[in-house]
Amino acid sequence: AVTARASEAESLYTKAVGILEHQDYKELLLAALANRGMVLTLLGRYDEALRDYDRVLGQNPSQDLVKVNKARLLLGTGRPHEALQELDALDNTTRAGAWHPLAAAYLATGQPQKALQVLLPLWAVSSDRLSRIRLAELLLEAYSDLTQSESASKVADALESEFPDDAEAIAIAAEWRASQPDNFDRAISLFYGALDNAADSRQKDRITLSL
Repeated sequence: AVTARASEAESLYTKAVGILEHQDYKELLLAALANRGMVLTLLGRYDEALRDYDRVLGQNPSQDLVKVNKARLLLGTGRPHEALQELDALDNTTRAGAWHPLAAAYLATGQPQKALQVLLPLWAVSSDRLSRIRLAELLLEAYSDLTQSESASKVADALESEFPDDAEAIAIAAEWRASQPDNFDRAISLFYGALDNAADSRQKDRITLSL
């Protein structure tokens, strides 16, 4: 259903682009291209999406949200250095909002200390459930890369205490504990708890794949 709607949207945006290319509505054309880029990404047509993003940025380099979407695509296709170039060019406000791809890009390019500089200030103040789980996941990766197991353990402890009934949070904590020499039994127990709390079969499959 999602793919069908995305395909329909891509068709509509393509028609809009075809019309606007022959009109004097530059901003509308760039908006249609940017939106088509997002839809093409959902459809897995990454090269076409990048062409749309590059076309927009070629005509208006200040389109920071397009830079973020391009960076997410580059990250997802194994090009973190290029993603980081896009993210480093953002204004401070947009950069702060793009903390997740920015930290992920630092981690993917072997810069866990820079990732911590992005993540730790947010971890100290964030109260939103989803944000804290996403922050914790990246923090665990950064601390693991730096072999700072004590700091990582505190993050895993926080996930378990703050979200004891959240399958995703518990699975993230369990995955980290499974990597520690003396935590394997606890990790298995947590994995089973995560499976018990999974919302649906799709989430259960994701948790099982991480075992």
